[in-house]
Amino acid sequence: MAFTKKVTLRSSDGELFIIDRAVALQSRTIEYVLEDTNPVDAFIPVPAVDVRTLSKKHLIDLNTDFEYSEWDKDFVDVEVRMLYDLIMAADYLNIPPLIDLICDKIASLFKGQTPEKIREIFNIENDFSKEEEEDFKKKSGWAFK
Repeated sequence: MAFTKKVTLRSSDGELFIIDRAVALQSRTIEYVLEDTNPVDAFIPVPAVDVRTLSKKHLIDLNTDFEYSEWDKDFVDVEVRMLYDLIMAADYLNIPPLIDLICDKIASLFKGQTPEKIREIFNIENDFSKEEEEDFKKKSGWAFK
């Protein structure tokens, strides 16, 4: 079976992306498709990932021991909406190191923040009544220090 050095992906918007096979193989999902079909002249549909997210591709250094490079840090230094889109794409494409990188970034956004600030950052509506919120604070006071 002949292998190409490039792989063509088709985003949910219909855009085609030609990427290096090494980058494509970071995705277990795409790896399985290539093992089964090896589409030389065809594209691999990626229906859960839009053009904006797919164009922000990232080659993971699998030999890192939880040490992220400056490039990695810059890669996830984006607005919250893009982080959401990236983690959804990484999950769909089954790229565990990328999921870890994005989760670490999201966790850093939570660190030291009040619940109100977290709601603001992530655009989360507070659906607790004042009474429920006060009751929760009494029962879980340790979480608010």
